[in-house]
Amino acid sequence: MIVWEDLVSACRLALDVEAVPENFQSFNLHSASPHGKYSTDKAQRILGYAPAVRLGEFYKRQPS
Repeated sequence: MIVWEDLVSACRLALDVEAVPENFQSFNLHSASPHGKYSTDKAQRILGYAPAVRLGEFYKRQPS
């Protein structure tokens, strides 16, 4: 899952990068997820992407 602010950031970084290895790359993009199942290491290394929004914030119970 990705929050649109993080997706916009990743797309902007992709537009600004001069080149990628082999002229094509696919990336795992997501907002900061607590389970760590998917790695954004390649997006961080090539694009400089770092998720800013923590998904856990959207799953907190609201006080009643």
